[in-house]
Amino acid sequence: MDARAYWNEYVDRNGGVKGVADRLATPYQTIASITSGHRGIGQKLVERFVARDPLLDPNKLIWVRASREAA
Repeated sequence: MDARAYWNEYVDRNGGVKGVADRLATPYQTIASITSGHRGIGQKLVERFVARDPLLDPNKLIWVRASREAA
């Protein structure tokens, strides 16, 4: 499973964008931008996410890259 598929599965399993935003104490727009492919996940964000949910795999999250250009 590639990094983007890993992220999307996590979002699906945890209540969608709103559920993940609440779970990871991160703004909805940040989670929505990652999920839509407009934003990637950098090292500092990975560290924040894993601190909130230790079951996340930081080695996969760091490879979630933006896949779309912002409009």
